[in-house]
Amino acid sequence: MKRMLAIMLSLLLMLPLASALAENEALLGQRVPDFTVTTTAGEEFSLAQAVEEKGVVLINLFATWCGPCRMEFPALNEAYLKYADRVAVIALSIEPNDTLDVLSQYQKENGLDFPVSRDPDRQLINWGGFPGVPATIMVDRFGNAAYMHVGAMFSSGAFERLFDYFLSEDYTETAAINALPAPLGAPAYTPAENWGVKAENGRAVGMRLNGEALDLASWIQSIYVIEADTANLSFSVPAGADLDLTMVVDGMGAYHPLSALLTGDGVFRLAMPLSLDADSAYEYAVIVTPENDEYGALIFHSEAEADLTVEALAENGEEIDWYYLDAE
Repeated sequence: MKRMLAIMLSLLLMLPLASALAENEALLGQRVPDFTVTTTAGEEFSLAQAVEEKGVVLINLFATWCGPCRMEFPALNEAYLKYADRVAVIALSIEPNDTLDVLSQYQKENGLDFPVSRDPDRQLINWGGFPGVPATIMVDRFGNAAYMHVGAMFSSGAFERLFDYFLSEDYTETAAINALPAPLGAPAYTPAENWGVKAENGRAVGMRLNGEALDLASWIQSIYVIEADTANLSFSVPAGADLDLTMVVDGMGAYHPLSALLTGDGVFRLAMPLSLDADSAYEYAVIVTPENDEYGALIFHSEAEADLTVEALAENGEEIDWYYLDAE
């Protein structure tokens, strides 16, 4: 029964937390096929010309139906605006039905300042052998693929680290990388021994099956009852964590890089609104590392909702109950 309940909870609480990563190392260091496309602005964009003029080019492969692509664009656009005089960025849709008119409307809706066009005959997605989008190709000053990545990056800092690496005066020959370069200066924070999520304004809860501690889904480290419209969360982060690539996923499905949650006192904090009128009796906040490890908290809106969830999970006469840890 314990195992069945753990599986049930895992399925109930399964989250689309992270895209699969895939780097095609065989192509790193090789010349990227040249292309010329017409952008939504009616201008021509040539890869060879962009390399000659800027020296660093980021190609983003996407599709208008791709949710992670849309979620990644604000971070990419923010980084682009800082580096537009030194870096060229172009977003190319791999979807045949994404006409220039469709893409023009999409560009306006998402506030994209860099050029947008179509991947000609899916040339680049096929060349890279990418299993999905979004995909990133960094082209260095020598016209070679120097970094390739599949999956969304939600931090402008991640893109800025790439730009700084390839813009460096020390970059005198193709030096391809298959992981983000280390940050130039790591923010100071108070390291913890283990990952964790704590609700500062909630009461911690335990659950029992027939009087014994209940094994929950592997990512659930803690459970809270928070009878408020906001969960005041803090996060325990071990030393050496990549703060740009480690995300906190909140109950609305939004992604927050840890680097954006670091406060002046060296603690990671997030004030997460709670959807009190939501259909579900619970919400969550989950840390997702670059290795796709997950550490999170389950949050009940009220004691009544905790009761309802326990009742829904009980079956075959098994007794499941919950209790406040501070009352034990």
